[in-house]
Amino acid sequence: ADFYFGEYPLQFAVCANSIEIFDLVMSFASSVEPVQLNDSDYDGSRDILLGANVIFMRDSSGNTMLHLCVIHGLVDMFNHIISVATRTIMRDIEFWFHSMKWSGQSKNQSFQSYDIKKTKGFSFIEKNLQRSDEDNYDKWLQSEVNAKLDEMLLLVLNCQLRSPLTLAASLSTEVSGIITKENRKEMLKTVLSSTSNKIKLWDFGPIVCYNINLKGVDIAYNLEEYHPTDSEESSSLNQKDANNLSAISWLCINKDTACIDLPVIKNIIERKW
Repeated sequence: ADFYFGEYPLQFAVCANSIEIFDLVMSFASSVEPVQLNDSDYDGSRDILLGANVIFMRDSSGNTMLHLCVIHGLVDMFNHIISVATRTIMRDIEFWFHSMKWSGQSKNQSFQSYDIKKTKGFSFIEKNLQRSDEDNYDKWLQSEVNAKLDEMLLLVLNCQLRSPLTLAASLSTEVSGIITKENRKEMLKTVLSSTSNKIKLWDFGPIVCYNINLKGVDIAYNLEEYHPTDSEESSSLNQKDANNLSAISWLCINKDTACIDLPVIKNIIERKW
């Protein structure tokens, strides 16, 4: 891991833990004009990663920027990438929404009737959503950002079928002269708190109530939800693959009592098992 720095300049900036260089590369990438593709030229089987969307690209091992942060134990860089990715996704969704509005297609519409493919995958979960209804719009926007953040970064599985969360758990005991055990624990804690597995129900002052989605935390990923473009890769995916384990399973395999004692993990184990 100490000698793995990804395959692109942006990934190298991540592994070097240089937020300044990362932002510099992103600023150049953001200045690139996306290529306009006709429907006949694009079959929808892959993402076009141009402009600011280069933040979502993966290397030949299937690792995203977040996977690299986990491998090298870069907590601050992880949080920075989440922040930049969130702004990028929000900008794209708002641009799409306003373009629909300007074209007159969003006027007095329920929005649930739109075809998913034609809406770039943005689902409209709020009934009778109107742009003038700021409260509904903000809730819808945040839910779409969370869903896309999961789809593009947090729930992406690499070639070893590990998301940033399960990778952090599997590496919880892997230490070196650069990465300490405390660093591994903090990395896992950061990934856990960054996922949309925690769904806010209500808050009262400093008290916040969450629902916790156990996907990836205590339940292995359903590989049928992933659609690789390579048919050979698709045929090799098996729900019982030894690598497709939950974060808690990896911690138990590693006998990592320190990470198992994290409040979220401990609470799930006590309540479920």
